[in-house]
Amino acid sequence: MIQLDSGLREKIGDETGVGRCLESIRAMIDDNGALDYLRLVAMLSEFDKKARDWMLSCAPEILSAIKDKPNRSLAIRQILDMGRAKWCVAVSALKKFDDVSKTSSGFKIEWLTHGCEIAKIDQDAAEEYFKASPAVLEQLGGSKFDLWARLGKEVADKSWKAAKEYFKSSPEAIGKIEPGDIEQWVRLGIYIIEKSPRVKASYNAQSMLAQGAGAGKAKKLDLGIQYFQSAPQILGRLSIHDLQEWVLQGLEVTDEQKEKGNAFFSLQTRGSRKAVDGLVKGLELNDVHTILRPYAEALIGEKVPIKSSSLFYKNLPGLARFFCVTDGVSVFLPSQITVFDDEELNFQVYKLALTHELAHIMFGTFELDLKDIGRLAGFCDPALAFKIFEFLEDERVDYLMGMEYPGLARDRRKLIENYMDRWDGKSQELSIFEALNFNIDADSKGRGASDRRLMSLLKKALEEVVKPGKTAADVLAYTCTLSKEYETGGHAGSDNERHFLDRPFFRGVIDLELVTSAKEGMARLVEDAVNSLKDKFPEISAGLVERAIERIDEASGIEPEEILWRIEEKDAKSDLMESICLTIEEMESEKNIRRTVHYDEWNHSIDDYNKAWCRVREMDMPPTSRAVYDKTIKENYGVVSQLRRHFGLLRPDRIQRFFREERGDDIDYSAAIESVIERYAGITPSDRVYIRREKNLRDVSVAFLADMSYSTSDELASGK
Repeated sequence: MIQLDSGLREKIGDETGVGRCLESIRAMIDDNGALDYLRLVAMLSEFDKKARDWMLSCAPEILSAIKDKPNRSLAIRQILDMGRAKWCVAVSALKKFDDVSKTSSGFKIEWLTHGCEIAKIDQDAAEEYFKASPAVLEQLGGSKFDLWARLGKEVADKSWKAAKEYFKSSPEAIGKIEPGDIEQWVRLGIYIIEKSPRVKASYNAQSMLAQGAGAGKAKKLDLGIQYFQSAPQILGRLSIHDLQEWVLQGLEVTDEQKEKGNAFFSLQTRGSRKAVDGLVKGLELNDVHTILRPYAEALIGEKVPIKSSSLFYKNLPGLARFFCVTDGVSVFLPSQITVFDDEELNFQVYKLALTHELAHIMFGTFELDLKDIGRLAGFCDPALAFKIFEFLEDERVDYLMGMEYPGLARDRRKLIENYMDRWDGKSQELSIFEALNFNIDADSKGRGASDRRLMSLLKKALEEVVKPGKTAADVLAYTCTLSKEYETGGHAGSDNERHFLDRPFFRGVIDLELVTSAKEGMARLVEDAVNSLKDKFPEISAGLVERAIERIDEASGIEPEEILWRIEEKDAKSDLMESICLTIEEMESEKNIRRTVHYDEWNHSIDDYNKAWCRVREMDMPPTSRAVYDKTIKENYGVVSQLRRHFGLLRPDRIQRFFREERGDDIDYSAAIESVIERYAGITPSDRVYIRREKNLRDVSVAFLADMSYSTSDELASGK
């Protein structure tokens, strides 16, 4: 029987809740662990009543995340040992028990141990660790996660602020690099922290209090903060070797002018961005999406949102750049293409990949549903059956797109010829589907009997699927027939491994589940928004909400953190509804706005430009009535008189010409010709054959400029 002293009961302050809590966890944890749990509740009750109530009412749910009974007691003891000063970290850790238990690695006591060790260094860094750790644990697994956590502790030993940014940026950053490169990425950050210079304070401490606080003393630049903040933007673009080169360039810039270091590593300067661009290999979607969008619109006849495919493959670090897919509305392309060394050829790959995904939309691939595709699950190797369907359907839509636009077919053949130059003499390394698409000899002796049999069946099917009038349903039927024949012939396996990348380099995946989810998710989002906002906007319609969502989606860029219809978390969903509301209000207020342009602005302190720092909005001014004009003139009569006087003093700078004059500076040739004709006709000619010029026209342009920059609030020496 667990005995509680009166002091502990008094601290908790909820006798009934304590009794229920003890009863609910009696079988889940030993007596010492239960006492530690209540001591933890008592500690939190001093700071956070909600956390106390949550721990009392949800104790079984909290502890059930840990499957091993001894580890439950150990985990609670570790959290309790952090002490009162770290109470907020304790709450963060407890709230992540369930999330960690749901990862593929499950709950590991080492996860908590790492967090407690980081909390000894800094509690803010520890909180960020616990927030980020479930996502990172799912991405990396056990051993790599331990390395990530240990590296974070090393960063925290050097700079707790940099450690905060390291943990905060890790879920996104790790999704863009290979797991084996994580240590090098972090080591570069530690190197930057160690090399960060000291800068003199720009002022002296005048009071003893300020001096005691260290004011006016030299400070050390913490460049590691900006480095880890910028990691998600950089890691998807640069290899680790190139990242090291960029870091060295940044440190050189910092040595030349210390104030520019922070701006360089935070990618705020044009020089920093150019340095990254100069190190990038291949071609990036960010550089060509503005060209691809109108290209796609011209092909399909409507706007096609283009996004990075990294949104769908965050759990495949470093591989997101190789995938293309469409949800039936948007097209998701690789963030970077490095198929060729030549930039123009890589651009052609982007165009080919885009037109291939558009072909699926244009020619009815998504008229099939998941139930139709479910027919393939009955085969011995359903994955192979689906890949056969995918290949045959790819061939069908590419053939139809080539018939619709013959120039695209020619471009594809030329691109494949360039691609095949690197495979000269190594055609056996190509996959089955590549060999067929590239018209490589299907009967090559280097392939096994199983592969040769499959290639023979595929060649026959290819002749059928490109016949006029064939649909995706026909392709599915051919796939079922082919797969059955292949398995019946005793060739259920392949001599070579069919990995994910064995499709031709410009083709993506067919994801009917994504198409279905996108359609249903968007319909649900629009309906929720209409219901949520109808009180504020009585005339709201589904079309208006769709336009607002389209604007939000467009503003999020090509690499948003999440697809809008995928957002389910309560707070995130609430934020999205608020964004839709604000966007609708903005759309109403901007009916007269033509466009918005962002400009870089010069920053004298860093001797470089701040990226997209100014926003200029071009708009049509709404019309006003005559009454407004009369009222303005009346109220500002003195200003009007002053303006008239100033304009009256301006020298005319435009010349007015008078034709058919008796005297002038030049001959009026039209009048002179008429005079000659009249003379030959026997008529008395006119003597008005000159042009006279007078400077009596003023040409005055007036521009109104509203300067909204912070500098307008500064007072000049003149007092203005």
